[in-house]
Amino acid sequence: MIRDPVGIIATAGKTFWLPRQGSTVASEIDASWGIVYWLSVFFFALITFLLVYFIVRYRARPGYRMGDSPEHNTPLEVFWSVVPTLIVIYLFWIGYKGYLNMATPPQNAYEVLVNGQKWNWLFTYPNGHVDPELHVPVDTPVRLVMTSSDVIHSFYVPDFRIKRDVVPGRYNKLWFEAVEPGTHDVFCAEYCGTNHSTMLAKLVVHQRADFDKWLERPRTS
Repeated sequence: MIRDPVGIIATAGKTFWLPRQGSTVASEIDASWGIVYWLSVFFFALITFLLVYFIVRYRARPGYRMGDSPEHNTPLEVFWSVVPTLIVIYLFWIGYKGYLNMATPPQNAYEVLVNGQKWNWLFTYPNGHVDPELHVPVDTPVRLVMTSSDVIHSFYVPDFRIKRDVVPGRYNKLWFEAVEPGTHDVFCAEYCGTNHSTMLAKLVVHQRADFDKWLERPRTS
């Protein structure tokens, strides 16, 4: 178990609703999602209960005559105005905090250039090596500088909870930090033509020493 930055306990790894948490921001994203989910469940249950209760409690009966209805209830009106406002402010705060974290890469981030094209991804490393797979070291911030050669694509790694449009003539940036070695799927989440569904790649996370060996291998092969 780990405690995420907004104070909600989240279980690392794959859950019924969400894939495994492969990056440092995944727990924060999942916590935000969980808050919205359980708020929705709570208010759905509350509203459904009150709806059924009022239907039964105030149903029409033989000989029933409706009396004067109260015009308003000030404490109740204040409650149902203030509480939702506070909830929305809280949701905005955790969302904005997470957005700033995901939008601001560390200065020492390892940079990889990403090019999207029909229908594959190409990754260019600082040593000039170009590869159809994204390889990164574990516990290291990685900044992706992304562009497209043709149409709009969308770089999406579900395990890392990251997604960003890749636009021709423009450079978009995205960063992440992998938390453990392993292999993750990379998708295009923006329909880009006939073979959109085949625009797949792998993101491979290495131990630092193994990554350095992999990176040097193209130079000597």
